[in-house]
Amino acid sequence: MAEKREIILVKAAGSGAGDEHLFWLFSKNQLEMVLRDIVTESVPAQSSLTQGVVNWQDEPLPLVNLEGYYGTAGIAAEQPTRYLFIKGAARTADEVRLAMIVVPIYTEMRMGALDIDGKPISTLPLRANVTDIHGIYALEGGGVAVVPDIWRIASRCREEGQDGTRR
Repeated sequence: MAEKREIILVKAAGSGAGDEHLFWLFSKNQLEMVLRDIVTESVPAQSSLTQGVVNWQDEPLPLVNLEGYYGTAGIAAEQPTRYLFIKGAARTADEVRLAMIVVPIYTEMRMGALDIDGKPISTLPLRANVTDIHGIYALEGGGVAVVPDIWRIASRCREEGQDGTRR
């Protein structure tokens, strides 16, 4: 029997390495907010991970297109329909640390208690940054759901100076 979870399932604009349909899967607890419009600042020209920086509550957050980040870029709408502010956590020896990114959404998105009876798979449908995921699941109706590791994505952007911070 499938377990009902409060999740967000976003259809990716691109497809996986094997041309399977990709979806991004987030826990609803990761969602900080959804906005239709944002103001972004550019990042240095050598930026390969981000599309810009969003200043939110005096903190620079990387604007990360997941299709580009994972190398699955496809044809997307010219402008995102909304932006998700998504947080991720990492546990260290003595604390839990949070990081957040902003994800532009170009296609359909479903939220709520969804039946996800996905089976974990080991085949990686991604072309880049394949270590920055929590899991990949085959969906019953076809397609593959990828659970991005938001903490690692934010950390990688920070390491490369693409989150708007000065190094």
